[in-house]
Amino acid sequence: MTLSLVLAVAVLAFSPNGRRPRLATTDTAAEFEAIAAELRRGASLRHAIAAAYPESQLARLAHTGQPMGWVAAELARRSVRADTLISAGLQLAAVGGASAAPLFIALAQRVRTQRDLAAKRRVLVAQAKASALVIASLPLLVGLPLVLTRSLGVLSTSAAARTAVLVGISLEIVGAGLVVLMVKRAGR
Repeated sequence: MTLSLVLAVAVLAFSPNGRRPRLATTDTAAEFEAIAAELRRGASLRHAIAAAYPESQLARLAHTGQPMGWVAAELARRSVRADTLISAGLQLAAVGGASAAPLFIALAQRVRTQRDLAAKRRVLVAQAKASALVIASLPLLVGLPLVLTRSLGVLSTSAAARTAVLVGISLEIVGAGLVVLMVKRAGR
């Protein structure tokens, strides 16, 4: 019975709760690398962007010669994180005539690094939840058999034992509350 209670709590603690971030359906890093590859092949900035995003609003803006600020804004909107670095870099490349390939390679690395860090963060939060579950369930695993076998006679006769149990329960509640706060804060 104790094991089934712990398993039920574990399932509830680790079940999806609808607040997990959805993974992007496109690989922004690969798109940025495709733009950089097109630029290295000699394509213009507009043609490189249109080639990486065929049949999209972004390609239409690039092909029709719309201001680069509009193209940059649409590209920033399409990326996983709307980033001013994209807009500023494209404006600088368009006005200054410099190659934008290094910009897109750096952006691809940045997107991959952020994705890797987010994955590591999810793993660390899951580890913290698992550790907290194990630590929080230990008093239940020890105390529940005592309650079920009615072996609590020692606790009811001694004031020191009752005090120790109350302090232990209080610390358990405080600890569980702190772990919940830490996990919520880490989940942001």
